[in-house]
Amino acid sequence: MKRIIPFFALYIFILTSCAKKEVLLKQSQLDVSDPVKTAFDEWITSNYTSPYNIKVKYKWDEGDMSDFGRYNIPPEPQKVRLLLELLQNTWIESYSEIAGPDFVKKIAPRELIFRGGDDLTTNGGNGAWGQASGGKTITLFSINEITAQRLKTPGVYNGYSGLIHHEYAHILNQIRNFDEAAYKQITPAGYTANWQNFEDWESNLEGFVSSYARMNVGEDFAEMVKFMLTMTRQEWDDYIDSIEDFEGSTTATKAKEDLRRKEGLVVSYFTKVYGIDIYKLQEKTAQKRAAYLSRP
Repeated sequence: MKRIIPFFALYIFILTSCAKKEVLLKQSQLDVSDPVKTAFDEWITSNYTSPYNIKVKYKWDEGDMSDFGRYNIPPEPQKVRLLLELLQNTWIESYSEIAGPDFVKKIAPRELIFRGGDDLTTNGGNGAWGQASGGKTITLFSINEITAQRLKTPGVYNGYSGLIHHEYAHILNQIRNFDEAAYKQITPAGYTANWQNFEDWESNLEGFVSSYARMNVGEDFAEMVKFMLTMTRQEWDDYIDSIEDFEGSTTATKAKEDLRRKEGLVVSYFTKVYGIDIYKLQEKTAQKRAAYLSRP
């Protein structure tokens, strides 16, 4: 016991000494100040956030990677701006001029998220260029591949233009859906999880505008909107009329009829649900594309 008591007294002394040295912080050590805005941030506020209540996220935030099976890299700000300018041209301005200045303000993804690299799945395969979720967010991938020169190429412009029109169609459908039952009845046997195994011309002969449209009825509808809004009316008609039989197929005539029936449901949806003449919207997006591609 004589040895235990001094040790216990020393232990109490140490605790008391530590307590006396404790310094109480007078303020939070967390940085809660507003981040400094760059000129680009101010441009985003003026062109997207203030007029349309759309938040643009391009600065890297690891916590925002909700799907940790997806590996990615930060986007380059100057390339984010190039794509934002294209989206403004083909999407926001077109819908605003045809459907009214408040249309995109009321119906829009509330976040546009930009990723520098491809959407890589866990097995290393390339995924989509973009995705819409919950009617609120559109995530865009492969941003660092963008250059001003590439975007002036019609095929590349149409690629990114088609991407936003496809994803925005999903946003519109998530708010007010189209008649899926009637739409699916047109080509019910053509939908397949193995859509990647078909060339587009094969899918055209089955009544689909692309092979990706065969994934499900929702993707089919969005692909129809995408193709219509990245072509002039004449180009769209020529695309349908160009479908012809190959390798003994005799389905081209029916395929054209099926695509026209799908077109009719797309037209009806835009007219009845949103009061939009999609053919006028098609004409406007074509005008915007021509103006963009002719810029010096």
